[in-house]
Amino acid sequence: MRTRHVNLLVALVAVLLFSFSCFCISRMTHTGNQLTNCRNQISEFKETILRLKNKTEINRQELIKAFNQMKYKLAEREDASLNSVKKKVNALSKNETVSNAFEVLRFFFPHLRKVDRIYPDVIIGKEKTGVSFALGISTVNRGNHSYLKQTLTSIISRMTLSEEKDSVVIVSIADSNEDYLKSVVDMITKKFKRQLMSGSLEVISIPAYFYPNISHAKQSTDDSEKLESWRIKQVLDFCFLMLYAQPKAMYYLQLEDDILANKMYLTKITDFIHNITSNNWFYIEFSVLGFIGKLFKSEDLTDFVHFFLMFYKDKPIDLLLGDIFQVKMCNPGETLEKCTERNKHIRIRYKPSLFQHVGIQSSFPGREQYFKEAEPHSLHAEGSRSAGGKSLRRGNGKDKEEFQASSGAGSTERLAGCGGAGRGREGASDRACLAQRRPSAAVEPLGAGARGTRLGPPPSARPRPHAHAQLAVATGRPPAGLL
Repeated sequence: MRTRHVNLLVALVAVLLFSFSCFCISRMTHTGNQLTNCRNQISEFKETILRLKNKTEINRQELIKAFNQMKYKLAEREDASLNSVKKKVNALSKNETVSNAFEVLRFFFPHLRKVDRIYPDVIIGKEKTGVSFALGISTVNRGNHSYLKQTLTSIISRMTLSEEKDSVVIVSIADSNEDYLKSVVDMITKKFKRQLMSGSLEVISIPAYFYPNISHAKQSTDDSEKLESWRIKQVLDFCFLMLYAQPKAMYYLQLEDDILANKMYLTKITDFIHNITSNNWFYIEFSVLGFIGKLFKSEDLTDFVHFFLMFYKDKPIDLLLGDIFQVKMCNPGETLEKCTERNKHIRIRYKPSLFQHVGIQSSFPGREQYFKEAEPHSLHAEGSRSAGGKSLRRGNGKDKEEFQASSGAGSTERLAGCGGAGRGREGASDRACLAQRRPSAAVEPLGAGARGTRLGPPPSARPRPHAHAQLAVATGRPPAGLL
């Protein structure tokens, strides 16, 4: 009996152990299957990640490629815009039309008759045309001094956006120095990129073959010959720039590379032109200093250039401007004062002046000048002073005596034909030259309401100007600023 009970107990334990073993085996099999599934899922996940990674890499490469293509196209388009006319004359296509305005130069300069095509080396520009105003700035190397960036910033920043769209500023590099040319191009490309892209700013360089043979004067040790060569080149530089600008705009405004513009200057010029009742004006002076701020109708520029080229060896260009007025507008035997008064509606002077000359270092090597346009408040304060009255300005840390030039019938004398020429410091040779060129007639003393200033001796001690300078004296135009 007892043995039976033991056997039953053993059988029960064996059944229980077998059941537990089966359960454990089943659980282990299930767990193994789950692990296998997890392993498979992990593998699939890895493969998915790898595919995504590969796809992402492919997309990244495609994006980089597309970005590089866009960048290249943008750079290509930008280069095409900046350099759309950056080419030499001999590289122009036969199908391209080039203005024949320069063909007139062949008549005045026989050496140009052998040149196939006369045209400036256009460096940067979009050949913008059909605007209201073309503003011409001729620039040359002044050694370690440069006022061009300051001038361009003043000229461009004081335009409205609409005025900028309706005008083009032309910088003419009238210098064969390659380093200077490169420095000007680099400066303008970096500082005025937007204006270059829009076509509101252009840069040209005058080809060396344009100038007649004046190398003997450049190589001469005689200062007078060097100065003569410099003056001749200056007139030719202006003429070339005028011919280039003539077909671009309705009006041409002559500026220089060392001036500052007043606020809203172009708005004032536009309003002034629109308020003129008659359109038969000859030219308008928006500054009394030399050739600065002279506004011409573009249709008249060719006539002015023809006259300047006939006498470019004889006088500075601001005196030639007065001569052409006298030739075209004055009656035989009529005094210049009466002629000026009679034609004041034709040769118009805007007051106060809109441009200030700031350059001290002359473009003629080794010379300095301190010509300044009197400020509006100074003009008011000095308006009641007697002829030849003094005004003191402070500059460069010390006082300078400057004598005012009249806006009416009187002006400071012009060193025409002498070494100073109103373009630099007056030396002893200049005064000696003037002493030999005194006219017999007395010059009317300086009047009140002066419009310009310059350094010089008191009026009582001044020699009378040369006959070439009488035009400047009678019309109240102070000496020129310079390139």
